[in-house]
Amino acid sequence: METRRLRITLCSGSLVVGGLAVALALVAGCGGKAITLADGGPTVGDQGPVGPAGPWTFVPDAASGAAAVSLKLETVLGDRASLLVVARGVPALQGIAFRLAFDPARLTVSKTEQSPAWTAGSWFPTVARFAPRASGELWAGLGYVGSHALDASHEVTLARLEVDLTGNDPIPLGFRPSRNLVTDPANSPVPVGWVGGTFKRAPR
Repeated sequence: METRRLRITLCSGSLVVGGLAVALALVAGCGGKAITLADGGPTVGDQGPVGPAGPWTFVPDAASGAAAVSLKLETVLGDRASLLVVARGVPALQGIAFRLAFDPARLTVSKTEQSPAWTAGSWFPTVARFAPRASGELWAGLGYVGSHALDASHEVTLARLEVDLTGNDPIPLGFRPSRNLVTDPANSPVPVGWVGGTFKRAPR
């Protein structure tokens, strides 16, 4: 069985892996410069304070279809929130690349990490790369080196993000579906829905 090899370049340095074609959606044209995309990102309204602000909540976008990659709120402490990137409806998930778009004046990605689900009970090597962009995007690529797969038939956490929030107005955080990719062990794309959401202040 032929094993295809792909060089992943992520702004600095490179990594050669086998079978992780998903990463090309993450790193095209990086070169250390911000990339201007054709599709527009999220927008926000007036950022001025309007009375006392309540705690942050996260309102997910509407989901459709059995297979999806979604953002799920884990915890909120003051202006710092922890989000999980979860997948469901994908019986054999070999790799994923995605881009999250946000207003960099309102949201900062402070921490990123691969979920332990990728290595639980498995010796198969993995790759995980995260690249926050000053232009207001997070680029990420995770997966197995080779043809091993993660069973995401039911909800499985793929990654964890910590973000810092500023202001009182809603802060959208959404995937760019045209830039995202999920693959199976044959390196074939797996159709999924991409479900972001919006941070909002709860009323006091």
